[in-house]
Amino acid sequence: MTALMVSASDLATLDPHDPQPLRIFSAGPDDLASLRLPAARRLVSLGAQWLDAPALQALFALDLPNLSRLSFIGGALDPAALAALGRSPVTAQVTSLVLTGPVGGGPAAESLAGSPLFARLESLEFADGDCGDAGCLALARAAERGRLRHLVFGRFKFGIPGDVNNSEVTCRGVEHLLGSAALAGLEELKVALVAIEAPLARKLLGSPLARFVWLFPGSWTTRREAPAGGGCFEFQASGELPDGPPEGPYHGRATLSDGRSFEGCGGGAVFSADGSLVAFPVWERRHGALVSRSRVRVVRLGGGAVTDLPETVPGSLTLFSLEADRVRGVASLEDGPVPFEGAL
Repeated sequence: MTALMVSASDLATLDPHDPQPLRIFSAGPDDLASLRLPAARRLVSLGAQWLDAPALQALFALDLPNLSRLSFIGGALDPAALAALGRSPVTAQVTSLVLTGPVGGGPAAESLAGSPLFARLESLEFADGDCGDAGCLALARAAERGRLRHLVFGRFKFGIPGDVNNSEVTCRGVEHLLGSAALAGLEELKVALVAIEAPLARKLLGSPLARFVWLFPGSWTTRREAPAGGGCFEFQASGELPDGPPEGPYHGRATLSDGRSFEGCGGGAVFSADGSLVAFPVWERRHGALVSRSRVRVVRLGGGAVTDLPETVPGSLTLFSLEADRVRGVASLEDGPVPFEGAL
C-alpha cells in the first residue's frame, strides 16, 4: 500500500487504526509533540530537520514501530548522537538512513558502524555529509555483520564551478570499500570522484563494483591514471554545454600523458588494463557548435591512432571499463543514469 504524505500537524486528525502507512517529509523541534500521537505509529518514513540535542533525545525515545526510513537534515548530529541513535527504540525497524550535512566524519561512521542499527541497514546515505576515507574504512570493517545494498556518499551536483566531492571520499576510501568482500554485492554505490589514481584503477580491474566507480562529468577538473601507472588523462573544463540543462555537464580540454590534447571533451575517461589505450567522451558538434550529445573517442597512447565510435548518446557520458572489444559506461546522468556499451 502506498504511503500517504502528511505533515506532523495532520496526525491529530488521522485515524490511528487506518491501515494506510504515512510519510512525513519534514519534522522540526516543534513537531515532536505530534509524533507522540497514536496516528504517528502508522509512520513508515520520517524526515527530521534541524533538531538540537534535546530534540534528538526526544526523537530517539519515540515509539514508531513501523518506521523503516529515517532521514536527517542538519541539527546536532555528531558521533555521540549517532551512537545513541543506533541504540534507540525509534530505529528498531529502520532499514534506510539518510544523513544530510556534517556529522563528524570518520568517528561518526565508526559510531554508526558499531551500533545495532547498522546490522539492520539496507540503505545508507551520507548526503552532503563528511564521511571521508576514515568513514569508508569503518564501514568496510563492519560490513560483514550488516546487509547493506545501497551506499551513497555525497550528492551528484552539476553546474558548480569546482571539483564535486562533497562527501570527502577519495580514492583511498573507495579502495577500502573494494577490499570488503561483504560489500561486493552492493546494488548501488554512489561516490562523485574527481580523480582515480593507479592503485584504485588496479583494484577496479575485475571488481563487481567497477560499474559504480567513475569520474563525475559535473566536475570542473578530473584526472585518471592507468592501472599500471605511466599513462594519465587530465580534464580541464572551459564551460557548460550551451543547450544543456541549467545545471549541466562541462566541456573542455583533455590532455594525455603522451603530450596530445583534445578540445570539446568530457571528463569521464578510462584506461585499458595494460594502459595502452584510453577512452573518453567527446561532445558532438553541429554547424560548428557543441550540442548535448556525446560519443566515445579511443586513443592509443604514444602517438597512436585516434578512433571515434559512431554511436552517440544524449547528455553526458562517463566510462568505467575499456576491454579489447568494447567500452562500458553510464550516460545521461543529468536526467537519470542509463547504461552505455559501445563496440570497438
